[in-house]
Amino acid sequence: MPSTLWDLLHDLGHDLATLSCLVEVLRDDSELPERTLRKVELIDQEMLRLRDHVRQAVERSSTPGVVSVRSMAERIVVLIDEVAETCVVLRPGDDVSLRITESVLWRILKNVVDNAVRAAGPAGRVEVDAALSGNGQVVVEVADDGPGFPNGSAGWASRGLKIVTGLVAACGGSFDVRPRLPRGTCVRIVLQGDT
Repeated sequence: MPSTLWDLLHDLGHDLATLSCLVEVLRDDSELPERTLRKVELIDQEMLRLRDHVRQAVERSSTPGVVSVRSMAERIVVLIDEVAETCVVLRPGDDVSLRITESVLWRILKNVVDNAVRAAGPAGRVEVDAALSGNGQVVVEVADDGPGFPNGSAGWASRGLKIVTGLVAACGGSFDVRPRLPRGTCVRIVLQGDT
């Protein structure tokens, strides 16, 4: 890794620590409304997750563990619900788990859901589902009612899909994008479940 990237990761870690201190100050403000405090908690959770990403990159350590896919998807849906006008829902179902590095699963799911939200737009809908197939694989589907891939606006979506494709392949899984009828796109990710 180039020295300048190491320097950037170092500085980013310190900046995130500073932001965490500011969050603590906000938590102590008894005059903040409950809805604002909920957003402060989401900000704090995101900063902790980002600090973990930075730490893992610097230390080059990322140990796979058993991660609840449904729990992580729910965290992402709650987070996006606070910042997007798009209706984003997690379909009901049983919990499924994967043996995976938590930050890798987060990056996969967050990129795909973010892309779906952008495609669906403010008046659209995104549905997230995670289920166990009959052969023990975890199937994650993210479906939107946007114009359909690749008919949406160009931008970060192609970069995010490239990241997801690489991460899923590194985990030994499969990733495909297919049309959703009557309109929209469905992204399907298949990974080996925790057995």
